[in-house]
Amino acid sequence: MQVVALLIVALLLMTTASVSIGGAQAGASGTAGSIRVVVTSPSLLWVVKEVGGDLVSVVNVIPPGTDPHAYEPPPSQLVSMLKNADVVLITGPTHLPVESRIEELAREGVIRAIIVDYKDYVRHGLRILPNPRTGLPNPHGYLFSLTGLCAVARTVSDVLSHVDPAHTTYFRARADALVQELMSELSTLRKTVPHGLRVGLAGPPLQYVAEELGLNVTFMLLPDVESELSESDVTMLINAVKAHEIDAFLISDMVAAKNPRILALVQGLGIPVVLVPVAELSSTPQAIPSTLLGELRSLTQPGLVGNGIGCPSSNGRELLHELAVWLAACEAVLILVLVAILNRYRRVMMNAVVK
Repeated sequence: MQVVALLIVALLLMTTASVSIGGAQAGASGTAGSIRVVVTSPSLLWVVKEVGGDLVSVVNVIPPGTDPHAYEPPPSQLVSMLKNADVVLITGPTHLPVESRIEELAREGVIRAIIVDYKDYVRHGLRILPNPRTGLPNPHGYLFSLTGLCAVARTVSDVLSHVDPAHTTYFRARADALVQELMSELSTLRKTVPHGLRVGLAGPPLQYVAEELGLNVTFMLLPDVESELSESDVTMLINAVKAHEIDAFLISDMVAAKNPRILALVQGLGIPVVLVPVAELSSTPQAIPSTLLGELRSLTQPGLVGNGIGCPSSNGRELLHELAVWLAACEAVLILVLVAILNRYRRVMMNAVVK
């Protein structure tokens, strides 16, 4: 009987061990019994891991490499990912389609997690900038800035402390250390910014990082991330170039992939372009400001800031500049004329089919 009893105890211990191991493998990063966090951005995931450490398990609902502005998971999949979450961090509240759906599920009572959005980050120090093209609040790109990441870190610390008060000291210490590190990095970067550098932006997402570094943002091409390049946008860009208002043009890899015409247009105008790899660095967002600034410094030549980076001086530079503007304007007009002709041809063919 003793042998049988020992065998039963051994089997029970093996079963318990296998369940524990299986649970650890199936979950996200974190330990058993950790706070379950769901996010809608790789940058938010990074902050949660930095602040929560081993006491959180965190998952991103948007797959890597996916355009977050277009991604909408099947409802059953989204509910499955959210139903056991303790905290959900979003960038909006309605910045992305998936975030709008999360808000709806919360109102319907399908999920009972704490929903954290940028209104909470604002209460912890985030300053929402006005979009210079529209005058409306710009919800895009604050996670690419170090000050934005600091606000999120403070928010995450408070939320995790609310869920798990026993580890408040742990969360706050990690958040404080992260904020100190990020602000020290920002102070160092600001000292290396070329004085008086004027930059144009392809769109809203790079406004936060450019302004916090102390760059002089003098132009924004697209008024929104979903906007298509229009004739008026091209005209505004050409006028800004003619007025010598742009020393360098900043564009993210995501915008460049979606709007390749922008790169060709700006390069045709002779303006140095900095391609900022925000998609590539979204899982390590603290590296975006230093990467952007490093690319800018590589373009900068002493004495040429405010006169066109890397361009010849005096009359030769002016002649090349005017020629580039003229050629780009001709190209832009030709494209618009071709589009109009194609649209006219399409209407004629449709009318012919109807008749």
